[in-house]
Amino acid sequence: QSQFGVDLDVKGTTSQQKLISNMLAQSLAMATGSISSNPNKCFDGNRPNCLLLAKKLDGYTMGALLALYEHKVAFQGFLWDINSFDQEGVQLGKLLANQFLDLYKKVNAGEKVEATDNLSAILKQM
Repeated sequence: QSQFGVDLDVKGTTSQQKLISNMLAQSLAMATGSISSNPNKCFDGNRPNCLLLAKKLDGYTMGALLALYEHKVAFQGFLWDINSFDQEGVQLGKLLANQFLDLYKKVNAGEKVEATDNLSAILKQM
């Protein structure tokens, strides 16, 4: 269903139907693949994929989707003996985010920020 309640009809099908058809076709292509004499048109099949359909993207549906992926990541980490929620990359991201926030505080307070490092240069361009 279109989020606006109105959909365009083009050549006998709606925009939403076109989008869903392309989504299903991509999933099918990943599953079945294609054999051709042209090497550029050969695709292996048997590639796992997952489609999730909902009537409408609202807060409840988005929350369910986020919970699904969170559980998926946690379970995969359990299988691979990785703590999915205690990774050094996450800590680095938090450290860098705090550096950006410090720069934003200076800009918001009217202080001059010199582009002496990569973070300052990026912030000045924003």
